[in-house]
Formats: sequence, structure tokens, C-alpha cells
Amino acid sequence: MARSRLLGLAAALLLSSSGAPSGAAAEASRATVLNVTGSGSLSLLLSAWAERFVRRHPLVHIQLAAGGSSTAPPALLQGTAELGPMSRPMTSTERRTFRDRGLVPPLEIQVATDAVAVLVHRNNPVPCLSLADLQGLFGHPGQDGAALPGPWPSGLSPVLYGSTSASGTYAFFKGAALGGRDFSAALQELPGSGGVVHAVGQDPAGIGFASAGYLTAAVRAVPLGAAGRPGCRLPDDPAYPLRRPVFVYVSRGGEGEISKPARTFMRYVLSPEGQATARRLGYQPLSLDERARALRRLEGSP
Repeated sequence: MARSRLLGLAAALLLSSSGAPSGAAAEASRATVLNVTGSGSLSLLLSAWAERFVRRHPLVHIQLAAGGSSTAPPALLQGTAELGPMSRPMTSTERRTFRDRGLVPPLEIQVATDAVAVLVHRNNPVPCLSLADLQGLFGHPGQDGAALPGPWPSGLSPVLYGSTSASGTYAFFKGAALGGRDFSAALQELPGSGGVVHAVGQDPAGIGFASAGYLTAAVRAVPLGAAGRPGCRLPDDPAYPLRRPVFVYVSRGGEGEISKPARTFMRYVLSPEGQATARRLGYQPLSLDERARALRRLEGSP
């Protein structure tokens, strides 16, 4: 499964980050572990950033855990993580838990823009879907494809796949595509975008939603249309209706200050090289103005 692959990659990163000679016990004793807990949709991007970062900073070990965006705030609150990637904004309730404990809420840094793709099996010919189609298909009580235009393979009813309710992708899709409606009880929830892509790629009747960065040759992104916007758009189109900012939340610790390793890593994420990595993996990098604002937020925080 994709989840086990990601966890294996995270473990590999922890080992590879010691970079310099393995016998350097003195250096190992000075090493710092930077814990990152949160979004599964951002795992591949965080893994790529971490892999490149530790080549330059061999005394920083980065350990990744991808349990979903909702796992980031508790980890930051409990001090078990310094960075919390989230594919949705932190809620006011989540922020309030920090204040209730006398802590400064984490610093919100946008790191890229992601598209949530609606995907089908590579041989599925459905040409375009509207947001109304998605509401009829994925929304409770699920209409088994009655609102879908065009053919569906072999006369089968669509099989619905999506990420779990702990995922920011689940929350985003519910709000942006379903207008806040509950999901159909027929939705098969899977851990992470990678799991959704894998399942749809093996099911000719499958349809799901996942971060566009996880798409493979086994699936096809369906162009989407939105009310008031002519034509259908693919995820790489700036006018695609299911685009969202993605964030890394940075702990300000018990003393209200960002640690040096966390700040240095975030500087790399916002650097031209870090943003080029985001583009390569299918995310829209920050504009120059957005990157400048993010850096000012980072450097202006204690």
C-alpha cells in the first residue's frame, strides 16, 4: 500500500540524513531530530524537500509521519512535532487549544498550491464532470452516477473512493465540491491520496478524489467544469475549480520561539530550489510575492 511505502520512505530519510561518515560518533551525538507530523497528501513533497535538505545539513535528521492533516495540531500541541503539514487551514477550534494551554499557536506558512483531482480508471471514457455531478455522485445519499453525463464502462455503477475523514483532502472536497453536504455512505475511505489512486487504478468502475501530485498512468484525471466558467479544466489549469493552498504549521514551542532547525528547513522550502521541487511534483509553486510574504512571516516570528 502507498501508506506503507511512504512510512518506509520516511524511515529511509531518517537513516540517510546522517550523510557523513557512519563512524563519526561525535557528530552523531550532536545531531538534531526534526519531527514532521500531518498531511498524507503532502508526504511526497515533504519527503522530497527533506531528502534534499539533509544533503546540505547532515546533522539534522528528519522524521516524517503522515496520518492526515488532523494529526498535525495535536502533535504540535504535545510537542511531538515541530512542523505540521496540512492540506487545509487550521480551524479556530484547533488554534484555541493552544491558547487554552497558554501556548502561542503555530505559525501558518503557505508552501504551495495543490489541486484535488477527480480521477477514474485510465480506460474510463467519461469526458467531463461538473460540481453538480460530483454532488450527485459523492454526496449523501449518493445517486449511483445518475447525474453523470456520457458513458460509464460496461454499464457498471461507479464505485466511490476517497481519503479518510482525518484528511484535509476529505474536508476540502466536502466543502468545495459537495457544498458541505455529507458524503455518500458508499464512499470507501482509504488512507491517503496514494491509496485512492491505487484503488481507482485497479477498478474499471472506480472514481475518487486525491491530490493531483499522486496521479499515475493507471488513472486519468477528469476535466471539471464549474458554474459560470465555460469549458472543462484539468488540474494543471489555473482555472480548475478544486485548487487549494497547502500549509506547513511551525511550532513556536513553550517559549514562543521557532527552533533553528525548523526555521532553516522552512527557509529551504521557500527557496527557489524548494519551490522548483514543488513544481516538479505537480504543485503550483508560490509566486514571488507570495514567497516574499511567507518569508517575512517566518523571519518576523520569534
